[in-house]
Amino acid sequence: MRFVNRLAAVFAACFWGLCLYGCAGKSSPLDDAVASYEAMRYDEALEAFSKLTDSPDYSAKAYVYMGYIYSVKGDKVAAEDAYNKAILTGTDDGEAFRALGIYYYDSGAYDKAAENFTSAIAKCSTKSDIYNDCLIYLADSYFRAGKYTNAIEQLTKYITITDGKERANALFLRGRAYIMLGDENDAVLDFEESLKTNNDYDIYCQMYTAFCDAGYEDRGKSYLKRLLSDEGDDHLLYGKVYYYMEDYSQAEKYLLMAYNDGESEAVYFLALVYEAQGEYTKSQNLYTSYMSAHPNDRKIYNQYAVSLMQLEKYDNALVYIETGLEIKDEMAESDSANCKQALMYNQAVCYEYLGDYAKALELMTAYVEAYPDDTAALKEYNFLKTR
Repeated sequence: MRFVNRLAAVFAACFWGLCLYGCAGKSSPLDDAVASYEAMRYDEALEAFSKLTDSPDYSAKAYVYMGYIYSVKGDKVAAEDAYNKAILTGTDDGEAFRALGIYYYDSGAYDKAAENFTSAIAKCSTKSDIYNDCLIYLADSYFRAGKYTNAIEQLTKYITITDGKERANALFLRGRAYIMLGDENDAVLDFEESLKTNNDYDIYCQMYTAFCDAGYEDRGKSYLKRLLSDEGDDHLLYGKVYYYMEDYSQAEKYLLMAYNDGESEAVYFLALVYEAQGEYTKSQNLYTSYMSAHPNDRKIYNQYAVSLMQLEKYDNALVYIETGLEIKDEMAESDSANCKQALMYNQAVCYEYLGDYAKALELMTAYVEAYPDDTAALKEYNFLKTR
C-alpha cells in the first residue's frame, strides 16, 4: 500500500491566460464581453458571451471564454461542453483545443490532453504563443502518461525555438525524461546546460528529486551539495538542503535559525525533520502551527494526514484530508493539482484501512475516473472490487 506524499513540486511550465484580441478602433460585442470577463464580472460576461454563440465571427471565442468562466465557477462539465462547442464551430484557431487540453491535463487524463494539444498545434500559427504553450503542455502530458520518448521529441522542438529561462526550463524537463529512460548521461548534459541560465535553489532541488526518484541518489545529492558550496546566510535554504540530504541535526540547526529570521516555511520543514526522527509530538504541533498561518495550503493537510496514517490514526487523518479537499482550487496555495490528487488517493486508502471497503471503492472509483493514467491506483481499484 502506498501513501501519496508529494514534498517536492513537479515543475510544469503552464500558462493559463489567453490573450484574445479584438479589432482596433470601436469596440466589438466580443471586446465588451471580454472586458467584463477581465474585470471578473463573470455572470455579466457569461450572459454577453452567450449572445454571441450564433455569430460566425465570434462563436468560437465566445464558447472558449464561457468555458473559462464555467471553470472558475467550478462547473467542469459545462466547461468541457463549451470547449467542445467551440471546436464544433469549425472556426477555432487552436484556442479551444488548447483549453480542452488544459481541462484534461488538470483532470489527469493525459492521453486525452495530448490529443487536444496536438490538434491545437496543428491549427495555430507556429509563431503564436499558443503554439509554444501547447508544445510544453504536450511534452508534459506525454511525460505524465509515461511516454518519455514522445516528451523528448516535443521538448527538442521547443528548445530549438526558444531562449533564456524558457529554454532552460525545457532543458530541465527533457533531462528529466532522459532519466526516466535510464539515460543518465544525456540527463546530466541537459541539466548542466539548463543551469547556465537558471541556477536558482528550486531547480537544484528538482534535479535532486528527479535523480533520486529514478534511483540515482548519489547523483541527486551531488546537486544539493552544490547549493552548500558557497558561504551564505540563507538559513532556510541550508535547512531545506540538509533535510533532503537526511542530515537532520544540521537541518534542525539552520531551520531554527530561519524560524528566528521570521521564515514561516521553516516551520513546515522543521515538522518534516522531527517526523523523520520519530518525534511526532513536535512535528504535529508544528504542522498545526503552519496550518494556522497557511489555511489554504493543501500540501500541509496532505503531509499531516500522511503523518497520522503512519501512526494508524486514520480517522484523524480523514479530518485533515477532507479539510484540504474542501479548499477551492482558486484559493489553494502550492502545487494545487498534485496535492488535490494526493488527498483524493489518501482519502480512499484511509477508508480501506478502516475496513470500510464500500466507501473506499466509491472514492477510488472517483479517483481513477479523474486520474485514469495512474496505473498504481487502477491496481488498487481492481483489488478493492474483490473485497
